[in-house]
Amino acid sequence: MFLLLLSITTQFLVITIDSPDGEKVTINAPKKFVESAILYAKEREEGCFKIDDEEISPDSILMLLNQAEVSDEPILEVEKDGEVIKFWIKEASDIVDKTGRPRKLIIEVYEKDESPVRIRLPLWLVRIIPSFVIATGEDADEIRMAKRLIKDVISEVRKMDGGFTLVEVVDKDERVKIGFD
Repeated sequence: MFLLLLSITTQFLVITIDSPDGEKVTINAPKKFVESAILYAKEREEGCFKIDDEEISPDSILMLLNQAEVSDEPILEVEKDGEVIKFWIKEASDIVDKTGRPRKLIIEVYEKDESPVRIRLPLWLVRIIPSFVIATGEDADEIRMAKRLIKDVISEVRKMDGGFTLVEVVDKDERVKIGFD
């Protein structure tokens, strides 16, 4: 559901996806976010993740992330159907912009020759979003787990010295960016 939320907030898991048509996706997630997301997925569903048609248990992924160190080389590289997916461990200083503690979730959409759309939500509002889902009849356990995940995310974001881009998608004349500011 979320590719959010491992052990220290001074390191980030960076995932880059380059497709043959020029689309590029970059995901920057503090390792703590990744750990929380994997634990969330593990609670929600039994089974393994698939990477390049290989099944890998959530515990194996957590162990790999805990052992991975900052490097200029990817910790994992997968190529399939022309797409290249790389997983890196980077220091927070390479990702976080040091502008002061983040207070907002930002979503920006840019299209060629059009004014950008910018949505800025205060973090307190982001924390209560799962409560709105209850009104639509979602499962109460699912809502409780989603609330815990979002609480963990916001808690870690508030500890940071600056904002960062969580996800950025660039495709020819369009760009979508989600981050904290």
